[in-house]
Amino acid sequence: MPQDEDKKSVAELKRLVKVLTKREIELTKAKDELEELNVHLEDKVEERTRQLKETQEQLIQSAKMATIGTLAGGVAHEINNPLGAILTNTQMLIIEVKDPDQREALKLIEEGTRRCRDIVMALLKYSRKPEFDEFKPVELNNIINDVCNLLQHQLDTENIHIKKEYGDIPQIEGNANELQQVFTNLILNARDAIKRTGDAREITIRTYRENNSVVAQVIDTGCGILKENISKIFDPFFTTKDVGKGTGLGLSIAYKVIEKHNGKMEVSSILGKGTTFTIKLLGGG
Repeated sequence: MPQDEDKKSVAELKRLVKVLTKREIELTKAKDELEELNVHLEDKVEERTRQLKETQEQLIQSAKMATIGTLAGGVAHEINNPLGAILTNTQMLIIEVKDPDQREALKLIEEGTRRCRDIVMALLKYSRKPEFDEFKPVELNNIINDVCNLLQHQLDTENIHIKKEYGDIPQIEGNANELQQVFTNLILNARDAIKRTGDAREITIRTYRENNSVVAQVIDTGCGILKENISKIFDPFFTTKDVGKGTGLGLSIAYKVIEKHNGKMEVSSILGKGTTFTIKLLGGG
């Protein structure tokens, strides 16, 4: 009968529509899943590429630091002996000379020679390569002092004062050479930030104990960091310095060094007022 056939046709059409609708839903879902997988794949490829670039640059930077350290160590050894001779003979002359003006001149020579000797000793410590990248008990205050001695002349030339606020802190397990590099980078960054303002010229270095951790802060009175740049400050190649003035690797490497020491590094800043880098090294005895 025509009516029965029409009913069958309508029922078949409805069934086909349901099947097609179901297939369309499945295809749409599959498409969405593929797009999501594609996005994740792109993210993973991008992340792995970034990691490879970061590792490559760290290796390059490490090689540069090793070369500089070897050169500095050689130069320091060559200079150390003549400085010792100058200092010894100057001290002998101070004892023998009676004229007050001559004694005063000799004391200036003695003071200058002592300063040069301190810089040379700091260079020798900085260039010394740790065996097998070993960790051992170190005095963080002494490490920071060595860095300050090394950089003192540069800071004096820029009329930048270092204010030391050392707390009574325990030894930590660490690599002195790597920690020296961290604080060298932070202090030089602080210097550069201060030079861009021309206002208060002071870097405060503070250490203290917090529960079972040792905390160190490098606080400058420089130009500060834009709020939108704070989250990127430790990214490889990111720099707030003018073109040609920074590689964008120093803070990234410093961050990795602190992570390697089971610690963490944080930054806070007020634009136009200054920046504070805080390092917390876990496991202080």
